[in-house]
Amino acid sequence: MLSSSSDWQKAEDSYHVAGKSSIACIIADSMMASFAVDVAGEAGIPIMYCHSACPSDLWAVLCVPILIEAGEIPFQGDDLDVPIANVPGPEGLLRRRDLSSFLRVGDLSDKNVQFIMNGAFQTRRARMILNTFEELEGPALAQIRSQADKEWKNQIPSELLEDSSQKGYIVSWASQEDVLDHKAVDQQCISRLITAVWKIGLDIKDTCDRVIIEKMIKELMDTRRVEFTQSVDQIAKLAKNAVSKGGSSYNNLDRLIEDIRSLDTD
Repeated sequence: MLSSSSDWQKAEDSYHVAGKSSIACIIADSMMASFAVDVAGEAGIPIMYCHSACPSDLWAVLCVPILIEAGEIPFQGDDLDVPIANVPGPEGLLRRRDLSSFLRVGDLSDKNVQFIMNGAFQTRRARMILNTFEELEGPALAQIRSQADKEWKNQIPSELLEDSSQKGYIVSWASQEDVLDHKAVDQQCISRLITAVWKIGLDIKDTCDRVIIEKMIKELMDTRRVEFTQSVDQIAKLAKNAVSKGGSSYNNLDRLIEDIRSLDTD
């Protein structure tokens, strides 16, 4: 891991070709946002963030200062179904329970809260590659554009997947209970979108036991099967159009490639 400007300088020196650096930019995971942008700035290298989580969740975190000023956080009382009024874009959609769980703490000066918030705010200082497409999360993307320098929506090319398979490890199964119970798994905003906007899932709120799961399965199979099938088909068509020639993701991938090329020639 390269964790300081001196480390980057060593890497930079080792990749010079004909007196010119071959490092066009840094593409960092957004979880490194709290320090990566500073390192890139010290090294004089452009940086982009790859944000794999739901952009709507990112936007909600970026709105934390607004929510604090409006008195919506820290939460007053234990009712998690109280609507959130001051997140521009999805007005009236989000509830307290849909915000990231770290915002439920009473003390916003907690070091873990500050670390996560600082990382999110640092993303506004760099370009972003977002894991979505225009037709799916347009309102959130429009709001993020007002905060960020540039942003792209992109899918992973098959060539990259094939190459990474030689260097990484993909398992066929993992304990979902252990995965979902990990404190790092926290995307309540996308849960709200899935149930209330895209209508391809059911909201079990904070309870996940045998009785609730049985109830949800019966509701899905007996009551809302046709509705969900139609919703999934519609989103599938939108996704296919987005990655087809002339689609939003197709065009944004071209923009990303051209922008990286332009950085290399600057």
